[in-house]
Amino acid sequence: MRAFAWWGMCIALMTDLVSIAPAAAVTIQSLDVTHNQGRYHIAFDVLLVADAAKTYELVSNYRKWPQFFRTLKEAHLVTTFPDGRQRIRLTFRSCVLFICRKIRQTKDVTRRQHGDVFTRIVADGDYFESGWEHWRLIANEQDTRLQYRAELVPAFDLLPLIGPWLLKKKLRRSLLWAAEKAEVLAAP
Repeated sequence: MRAFAWWGMCIALMTDLVSIAPAAAVTIQSLDVTHNQGRYHIAFDVLLVADAAKTYELVSNYRKWPQFFRTLKEAHLVTTFPDGRQRIRLTFRSCVLFICRKIRQTKDVTRRQHGDVFTRIVADGDYFESGWEHWRLIANEQDTRLQYRAELVPAFDLLPLIGPWLLKKKLRRSLLWAAEKAEVLAAP
């Protein structure tokens, strides 16, 4: 299964090499993706010309995620826990030329007041061993600051030299596209 998952992820990673991002005027403060001992750390800080409440609705409501995550095709509620967390099952579809691959992921989502959204990946053994994300939105007078921090631990092996480079490239492009799309969708 590991070899199949590796090839599937390689195909999914290649999608970003031919994708087109929407036109928008986001201001990137920082974007850093690092790889160390199988863990990917992501730090993204961007200013959007967007309404903070609309942006928070996009980031915090799983039903809206397919609108601004380009490869996300389905997002379904699995369960709501007594503490308010929601377990969400996601289906991504990535294609390169005529080869397409579905990638499934389950994560627990916790929304907090004042613009914070936390997710924790539920390990499935196929794609991710573990991972977490923290989205923070800060409303300014004229824009919304979006900060994203994450740690992802893939459950598949990547080729030592090109694999991490491809995954970092995919993560960077996906974040930029999502930020630009969020700015368009949450315009004041």
